[in-house]
Amino acid sequence: MRLAHNRTALGGNPLNGNLFNPSETPQIFGETFSPAEDGERLTSQQHQVEAIMADGYWRTLANICAELRRRHPGNKHGEASISARLRDMRRRGWKVERERTRPGSGLYQYRAVKVEAAS
Repeated sequence: MRLAHNRTALGGNPLNGNLFNPSETPQIFGETFSPAEDGERLTSQQHQVEAIMADGYWRTLANICAELRRRHPGNKHGEASISARLRDMRRRGWKVERERTRPGSGLYQYRAVKVEAAS
């Protein structure tokens, strides 16, 4: 699946935001975020992570990174970046669940479900 990499890919919904227009962007990237320098890269990364997580399967951060590399050869997004995109998914209206892979383990797995807006 090829993702759109254009400036309108996220639409006008406030939960979606337009990462290239700071006046329309929810403050999800922090004060060091520069739309000119980071917008396209982070928007692309956000779409890629959401596309992977949209199937609702449980995955560790390492599994998500591996799937990103499989779908997008040359991808160098690390686990910290993926963790940040999962947090951003919550801000964008997704329910992202987290659970330990086994009791007492420090390894977590995640799954995401898109929450429909109330009518």
